Amino acid sequence: MASQQDLETVRRAYDAFNRRDTEALLDAFHPDTEWHPLLAELGGGTYRGHDGVRTMIEEVDDSWDDFRTEAERVVDAGDHIFVFAHTSARGKVSGVEADLDVVTVVEMRDGRALRVWSYGTLEEALAAAGLERLPAAAEGRAD
Repeated sequence: MASQQDLETVRRAYDAFNRRDTEALLDAFHPDTEWHPLLAELGGGTYRGHDGVRTMIEEVDDSWDDFRTEAERVVDAGDHIFVFAHTSARGKVSGVEADLDVVTVVEMRDGRALRVWSYGTLEEALAAAGLERLPAAAEGRAD
């Protein structure tokens, strides 16, 4: 089970990302972190360690205007934390608007995000976490 502190750390990480407060964001990530954002499927990759987190922020800011990800719901799912978020952005060169819902699965270690994977659907996220569904206590609960 995730601690209340772990849930708050995840919420703070989203806030720090949206403010582009790199130091606060790094504080939420374990030094050995592995971050696989949904955008990695579009040609990015997996970002490792604090240097990887910095690279991810730079790549987002180089490619997108107004890139924000709002954590709408943070759920304790036992060994994982599920974050239901909404991402919006506009391509700097193309002007294309991105507007999508994302489910992120976070594994914590020592109070920091160790492994972070994002998916386009809850079903994909559940399968990746080895779950058939969210724990009953978490369903229908807004955090």
